[in-house]
Amino acid sequence: MTDNEKMMQYEFLMSSLIESYQNNDIDNLCKLASYVRSEGLLYQDFYKKNLDIVENLLKISLGLISNSNIHLSDHPWWFIKEVYDIIFHQVWLGEYPVICANLYFKLSKEVLGDQFHKFYKRESEIQSYGVCIYFILMAENWFGDRNEEFLILYKKLEPLIGNKPDHLEEHWINRYKELT
Repeated sequence: MTDNEKMMQYEFLMSSLIESYQNNDIDNLCKLASYVRSEGLLYQDFYKKNLDIVENLLKISLGLISNSNIHLSDHPWWFIKEVYDIIFHQVWLGEYPVICANLYFKLSKEVLGDQFHKFYKRESEIQSYGVCIYFILMAENWFGDRNEEFLILYKKLEPLIGNKPDHLEEHWINRYKELT
């Protein structure tokens, strides 16, 4: 693919993301996020367009969380789960401007809000919420180097940790003990 074709692809993707969000077309948002994830669009070296995509994916996720539909359907969570997957596998936030790291923290803090903990139960119809928690747990190394953010997230994550913490939760518990 030529650079010109890549630029056209980025422009189309950006306009489609924004239009789908403005039209509350969650299904299309999910398809677009799946496309970014499955095609590995952000694996390339950092481009200004990657920043725009990551920033908009995070902002859209935050917008979806503040929408009342977040309590009614798995679809918004599915989009958010895809965003976490994209960032975990394709983005090193340390290479991006601080706004992306700040939005990632804000998203994680919102996802861990008490009002959503009910979706963490196995019988919940909102299955994608648990995957979001998984990706937050997997980001322990990222947040572990950001002490203040780590402590805030740990306190929000703590009620979700059961009597028998798994290996991912153990990393958070151990880091918390180191910091306190």
